[in-house]
Amino acid sequence: MKTNLTILFLLLVNICIAQMIEDEQLLSKVFSDEQLELMSQREIDYWLELFHHPKNINKLSLCDAQVILALTYDEVEVLSNYRKKFGKFVLVDEIDRLNWSIQTKERVKKAIYVAKIDESNMSVKQRWMSPDQHYLMLNTTVKYPLSKGFTENYYQGVPLSSQLRFKWKKRNDYSFALNLDHNEGEIWFWNHKQRSYGVSHASGHISLYNKGIFSKICLGDYQMISGQGLVFGGGYFLGKGSDPILSVIRGQDGIREYASMSNAGFMRGMATSIKITKNLSTDLFLSSKRLNVNFKDKDFTINNSLVLYDSTLIGRKNNLSETLIGGRLGWKNDTFSTHLNFMQVNYSTPREGLNHDIRLSANIQSIRNMSLDMSYRWKNLYFISEVANDLNNNYAISTSLFIGLLKGVDWSVLYRDYDVAYQAPYSNSVSEGSQVSNEQGFYMGFKVNPNKKLNMTFFFDVFKFPSSTYLNNGGREGNEWKLNTSYVLKKGQQIHFVCSYKEKGRFYANDSSRVKQYTQEHWVKYSLKYSLAVTKFLNWSVRGLVTQYQLGQWKTGYMFLQDVGYNNPMKWNVFTRIAMFYSPSYETRLYAYEKNLRYSYSFPPYYGIGWKSYILMKYKFGRGNSIQARWAYTVFNDLQSVGSTWNSSNGNTIQEVGVQLFLKI
Repeated sequence: MKTNLTILFLLLVNICIAQMIEDEQLLSKVFSDEQLELMSQREIDYWLELFHHPKNINKLSLCDAQVILALTYDEVEVLSNYRKKFGKFVLVDEIDRLNWSIQTKERVKKAIYVAKIDESNMSVKQRWMSPDQHYLMLNTTVKYPLSKGFTENYYQGVPLSSQLRFKWKKRNDYSFALNLDHNEGEIWFWNHKQRSYGVSHASGHISLYNKGIFSKICLGDYQMISGQGLVFGGGYFLGKGSDPILSVIRGQDGIREYASMSNAGFMRGMATSIKITKNLSTDLFLSSKRLNVNFKDKDFTINNSLVLYDSTLIGRKNNLSETLIGGRLGWKNDTFSTHLNFMQVNYSTPREGLNHDIRLSANIQSIRNMSLDMSYRWKNLYFISEVANDLNNNYAISTSLFIGLLKGVDWSVLYRDYDVAYQAPYSNSVSEGSQVSNEQGFYMGFKVNPNKKLNMTFFFDVFKFPSSTYLNNGGREGNEWKLNTSYVLKKGQQIHFVCSYKEKGRFYANDSSRVKQYTQEHWVKYSLKYSLAVTKFLNWSVRGLVTQYQLGQWKTGYMFLQDVGYNNPMKWNVFTRIAMFYSPSYETRLYAYEKNLRYSYSFPPYYGIGWKSYILMKYKFGRGNSIQARWAYTVFNDLQSVGSTWNSSNGNTIQEVGVQLFLKI
């Protein structure tokens, strides 16, 4: 037993050699735990990408500052007045002089930089030897106890998951990156014809910036962003997220390098941005990559999470080729911008019914999309809209209006209408469903900050699915609203309250009937948290969460948790939690943000009946070095085994141990 624990300890060591702030540390300095819980993964990715690729504050127009830095109308006015009075920023810390909230100041300071020297006079060697980011990270983990797939030798790979990240980048000059990811239990498979090189997922890029008329040249993996995401939605987090204003409006960033470990939502090939005149520019790109698909009759489904547990699955690895060509032509000044977007995607094999969320019957081997997007800012109004169509003249439209109503009060509205058969494989916009198609909706959000103590956001959304969707025989409709409020009682004390309600139509057959009847599903969720700063370094909080679900009968799940954190910036950081949860069904599951070792946030669902506790410790030594350890223990009182099929393990407990070593060079 001692030998097994020693091996487990060694395998869980994560060695990170870097000159960068940890992602979790970045997020926790800018956002509260409650905000992180309400964010989607795309929101997290957006902010991390912006923090790692900050913008030059002196080159940002007011319009760009509003949408990229997530500023309200009042905050934009404060920035404008400061520029008029003092001119260009000399230091990033000048942001502290602005009449903004503390959270806005911290967010903006992480997302901007001020050029201290004229780097254009530096030689190529000098620029190469002075990168802004340079790191190598190796991350290896193992789950314990081993699942049934390993104990019975069904999984042919080793019980380890590994990640390697490398980046060498200088702002506005160059960027080199390589990411490798290998899943636990997966066999090593090398086949050049299938573009498989041992690991589960490999991505990387080589990019150059500001080389003559070329604003950006990228070879490798990248994403394209434009308009409201109806054609190019890579990297967007448009949706009903943590902020009802900023979740529906996002800046147009064009070509962006892809640096995620996810095997979906990116293009692979060549891309370039060309600046034709001061206001006119174009983006051109070509992509060719392989997809993992499951073939069935004349159709197939894309499987981005395929894991090669044994050799019989090799035939599904990279067995379909996708080629893509496209671009956009844009004109932009300080207040107005417009872009014409175009893309064509070809598959090596035709498919019937590309959109599996609706019932279609069409032989599709190529998809062509075109769209026109525009945005305009005038005083306290910001308007953005996009109209798109595909090869079969199916249309999609999304229009947003952002208004600064009063001091401390902002309002946004969004209307969306996506045709039933609209096809756009790289779209990603506001929608209740999983795809940008077969949906109509109207969204309204408010953000109220009357003073520095009260912060309140609210949104209401009405949506409709005109045609049948997966497991539903006909059209449906529904609505949703959410209230998010925080109030500072006094220095060091704060309460946070969240309440939400969702109603959605569903075709449902009860136990006594085989005929599906149309009914409504209901979700009601509450969360109340009290936080106390006991001392300068010691923090304590207690929180309760409730989820109610109704389809026939009401079901209720609840959770109570307590967090204690000690943060000494010189040496020790300790964070611990104990949580008790009761969730009799998956629909009543509860979510709570967890602090973890990993470089991304941990947001697991709590369901079943039981309790969980974990402790996270960090010790700092040397110049920027640290070592972390995390132990978590979960007990399920209603289970005899945890997991299902080959991922199950005997017993009703789970223990997780992790250690991370961070060395700064």
